[in-house]
Amino acid sequence: MVQIPSRTKVLSDVFEIYPALDVQDGKLARSPESRFQTITQALGAYEIQGITWLHLVDLDLAYNRGSNKETIAQIMSDTSLKVQLSGGIKTMDLFEAALEFRPSRINLAPDFLLQKVDLAVVLGNTDVEVLCAIDLEDDQVVSRATGAHLGPIEPHLAWLEDHGCQQIVLTEAKRDGKLEGVNTDLYKHMRELTDMRLIASGGVSSMTDIQALADLGVAGVVVGTALHYGTINLSEVVAELRLQ
Repeated sequence: MVQIPSRTKVLSDVFEIYPALDVQDGKLARSPESRFQTITQALGAYEIQGITWLHLVDLDLAYNRGSNKETIAQIMSDTSLKVQLSGGIKTMDLFEAALEFRPSRINLAPDFLLQKVDLAVVLGNTDVEVLCAIDLEDDQVVSRATGAHLGPIEPHLAWLEDHGCQQIVLTEAKRDGKLEGVNTDLYKHMRELTDMRLIASGGVSSMTDIQALADLGVAGVVVGTALHYGTINLSEVVAELRLQ
């Protein structure tokens, strides 16, 4: 096992927008209605003043269909944004492989919660910011990619806090990709349950959704489908939230 040097983690207090870029079969994962045709086109829309992060997802790795190592490496080289690397990082071996890309952050898959001995090592001894993804159905933690059911959320939140996790990406699984709006009651409740910083994901469809999340005090929001369909314009979001 690779020994990972420890360092103090520094997390920003600024509300952040995380435009999502999903990679599948070496290309941009998109629907026929998407306004983006290529990875380059999507990056061109994302790399604007006020946007700091890219939420980069290897869909094939997430769904156990292989990986997009070369494409991920090329995006990491090409983009001016800091990268929050995500998608299928659910074991120590996969975490160590993700480290080789040298991303600014690594977002661990919910399935890593089944490997708590290794997860404790990753959370306690890392030279990169580490986040944990929580996919939620009602009050139950699941994995959208693998179908794993991990039980009620409260024990997982307590364990993560006890082991030094500072930030999670919380997705309401049933809303993800559906442009149905965010469940503000869910994020308000999660803010009451944990002191960890929350990045919201799932269902975001409008500036109203983003403003509501910012008002709740969450740390940021992942936006994907709404950007592809053009229901959210990043420049307008940046201006409205004064992120320049």
